[in-house]
Amino acid sequence: MQTIADAAGVSKSAVSLALKNDPRLPETTRDRIQKLAVKLGYQRNPVMASLMAQLRASRTPKFQSNLAWINCNEHQDMMHWHTFRDFREGARARAIEMGYGLEDFWVGESGMSAMRLKQILNARNIRGLIAAAAQRPGKIYEGYESFWGNFSCGVVGIANVEPRLPSAMVDHYQTAKKATESVLELGYRRPALVLEPALDELLDGKFSAGFHTVTKRLPAETRPPHFAFHWKLEKEFIDWYRKYQPDVIVTASIDIRKWLTTAGVSIPGEVGLAHLDLAPDMDDWAGMQQHNDQVGANAADLVIAQITRAETGPYDNPKILLINSTWVEGPSVRKQG
Repeated sequence: MQTIADAAGVSKSAVSLALKNDPRLPETTRDRIQKLAVKLGYQRNPVMASLMAQLRASRTPKFQSNLAWINCNEHQDMMHWHTFRDFREGARARAIEMGYGLEDFWVGESGMSAMRLKQILNARNIRGLIAAAAQRPGKIYEGYESFWGNFSCGVVGIANVEPRLPSAMVDHYQTAKKATESVLELGYRRPALVLEPALDELLDGKFSAGFHTVTKRLPAETRPPHFAFHWKLEKEFIDWYRKYQPDVIVTASIDIRKWLTTAGVSIPGEVGLAHLDLAPDMDDWAGMQQHNDQVGANAADLVIAQITRAETGPYDNPKILLINSTWVEGPSVRKQG
C-alpha cells in the first residue's frame, strides 16, 4: 500500500480508502489509485483482512449515519403484524451494531411523493434504504419506480419486484415443505392447505409449491383440495372441513382455530393445526419459526455493504438472501396412532 501511495503521490490512508471504494474520496481519485494498484499487482492478504475484520468487530463502531426504514404499506402502523415488527427489530439491531441508526418513513403520508422523500433523505444525509411491506406482487410501490436508484437499497420480506433490488426474505418454499414433512412424520395422512390466495401470490406461490412438493407423494384420495382463506368465509370453511375431513391443516391464519373450536371440533383430537409463521405468543400452536429478525438483519447487511462499495441499484442480477425456518413442536398437533 505504501508503494501505491508513493507512486500515486497520496497518503497511505488515501490508498486504503480508494481500495475500499470509499465515497469520501472523489471518484476520479479512487479510479486512478485503483487502476495504479492493479498495474502494480496489488493483492489483498486474506489472513490480514480477516484479522482486521475481527479487530474492527471487537470495537464499538463509530456512528456513520441513519438508514431509512421505508414503509411501503397502505397502513402507517405495520407493527401490529409480528412479522414486520421482527423484521424491523432485526434490522435496527444490526444497524446499531454496524454504527448506523434506523429512521422510519411512510410513503403514504399526506403530501409525500418520490421527489419529496428524496429531498428529505438527502437533507438528512441518508444513503441507505430498507423497503418494507410491499403488499402487491410486481412493484415495491407505484410511482416510485425511479426513486430507489438514488440510494443503496434492500427489500425485506419478498423478492422478484421491480425495480430489481437486493432482497432478504424467509425461504417460504422450505418453510411450507418442512411444515408438511413434519406433520407427516407425526403420522398424519390427510394434510390440507388453508391459505389466502393473495398471500401466496405475493410470495410467488412458494407456500403452495412447498406443500404440494410433499403431498404429491400421497395417494390422490388422501389429498383434500386447498381452501382459499378469507376472514369472511367462516361458514364456507366449516362446510369444506366437514366435506373433506383433513386430519391436519397447514395454514398461515389463526382464525381457523377459533372457527373450528366454535364448530365443536377438537384440536388436536379431531384435526391438527400447523402454522407457517409462529408469533411469540402462539405457544398453543405447532408450526414454523421463521426467524424474521434474522431476515431484517440480512436486509441491513445488504444495504450497508452497498454503502461501503458506493453502489446503488437497480441490478441486473440482485442478490437474494434466504433464511430457513425451523419446525417447533406444539399442542395443536400430536403423534398419530
